[in-house]
Amino acid sequence: MKIAFDVNGCLIKDKGRPRIAVIELLKALSKGNHVIMWSSVGILSTQKWMNKLGLSRFVNGVAMKQPNMVDIAIDDEKVKLGKFNIQV
Repeated sequence: MKIAFDVNGCLIKDKGRPRIAVIELLKALSKGNHVIMWSSVGILSTQKWMNKLGLSRFVNGVAMKQPNMVDIAIDDEKVKLGKFNIQV
């Protein structure tokens, strides 16, 4: 399954504080799934946060947010980007 995690507000709170529970969810779901991190801010920012949070070994790639690109979209806002959308 292809699962996308949003960065700003989802994996990190304001001022760049990590949301530990969501990061642990990403790590758990990385086993047997294709996990990407994405953002509407940009790929370079997403890569920066992936490295800063130490998630590169759990993430298969980064992308700009696009509808219908993933099976599950996990976001801090109500979105319709995946087949299933989970607000955290």
